[in-house]
Amino acid sequence: MILAGFLEMILPANAMKNVVKLVMGLVIIAILLQPLLLVLRIPTVLDWPSRAVADEAATRDVVAAGLDLRTRWEEFYRKQYRSRLEATVAERIRGTGKAEVMDSRFVFRDGKLTGAMLVLRPTVPLTAAARDALESRIVGWLGLMADISEQQIEVKWHD
Repeated sequence: MILAGFLEMILPANAMKNVVKLVMGLVIIAILLQPLLLVLRIPTVLDWPSRAVADEAATRDVVAAGLDLRTRWEEFYRKQYRSRLEATVAERIRGTGKAEVMDSRFVFRDGKLTGAMLVLRPTVPLTAAARDALESRIVGWLGLMADISEQQIEVKWHD
């Protein structure tokens, strides 16, 4: 109570003074009710941390469940990302009108895409220069789209 009186004296007379008076009043009421709550065996906010620390097994179970949920979510995300990436790549390549995807493989490490391999089949006759130009274009936009370097992307042709 002495602390509440001291704080009230040093605060300037403004709207903040009323807020501090309210908070200090609630703290004083809580302190005065503490013995009564102990007699009636009603748990208080001050008891919660000690109970949480005492029940380490429950904490470990919650952490394990959270980690399992995160692992399942990451796997679901990777599958969704892989299927959308495959569909987008196939659609973009088909959209060139020059080739189509026969097979695609994407390599993930630690949840991040680290490599891609595409097997393409030309849909129209292509010269070596036209294949190289198309391959360079595909590698360029796939690298930008998937945020991997061009060295991590391999394109093979199947005639």
